[in-house]
Amino acid sequence: MISEVLYDPDGDEPQGEWVELHNPATVSFDLSLHKVGDAEVFGDREGMYQFPPGAVLLPGQVIVIANNALIFFAVHGFYPDYELSGI
Repeated sequence: MISEVLYDPDGDEPQGEWVELHNPATVSFDLSLHKVGDAEVFGDREGMYQFPPGAVLLPGQVIVIANNALIFFAVHGFYPDYELSGI
């Protein structure tokens, strides 16, 4: 479940964008079968991030996916779990 999103931060660059995912279920969720991104049409690969093999969201776990890990750290004081670098 998407629990928080910052999709249009101040400034001209999308580098500060991030999304938070939360697993409220009692079972693990296999992230490696899914993608996250801003593709505008089904099948479009531009702006899509595929989770790596073995990526799992455990029951009750919250993760952050940021567009830029260094900018996220500078603002929030901790690193995101995943970075969408190169998109």
